[in-house]
Amino acid sequence: MAADPCEVMELVIVQEASLLQARVDDEVLIDAHAIAEAEQQRSRFGDRLREALGCSVRVHLPGETLRGVVSDVGAEVLVLESEQARLAIATSAVMSIEGLPRVLRVEGTSSPRIAVTWAAVLRDWSQVAPVRFTLVDGRQVRAGVDTVAGDHVEIRPESDSLIVVPFAAIRYAEVSR
Repeated sequence: MAADPCEVMELVIVQEASLLQARVDDEVLIDAHAIAEAEQQRSRFGDRLREALGCSVRVHLPGETLRGVVSDVGAEVLVLESEQARLAIATSAVMSIEGLPRVLRVEGTSSPRIAVTWAAVLRDWSQVAPVRFTLVDGRQVRAGVDTVAGDHVEIRPESDSLIVVPFAAIRYAEVSR
């Protein structure tokens, strides 16, 4: 018994439409992958740091590794929280970081105001004593924060005179919990 030619034609059309849709879907997926890859290549270190808020990371500095949860990020400083301490790390001292998520470039009509700076962190910590500063030359100084200026901090070790430290000389600062 012969099949109805209209039914056969309808099945052929459905099958061909399905094949065409599969090809289009594949092309769309390939295009989407290429766009995502291009956008990832445009991402910046700061984009990845900001996206890591709340993530546990390992920050590699020259000769040491610091671990903690990213709690705040600015252009010049990254703040980590660990069980033992709160750490403010100069982003310029970072050699590498493990645990950052992949992100796309953050675009916007206006750039967000970055409130996390060395000055802001150290002013916040000025009421907490002592702060342990690790300088870029490897020296460690335990001191109270006396005055925070625009690009430097005055610190006072317990038995020494006032020391002026440019922010650029700080690898990281740490406040014990």
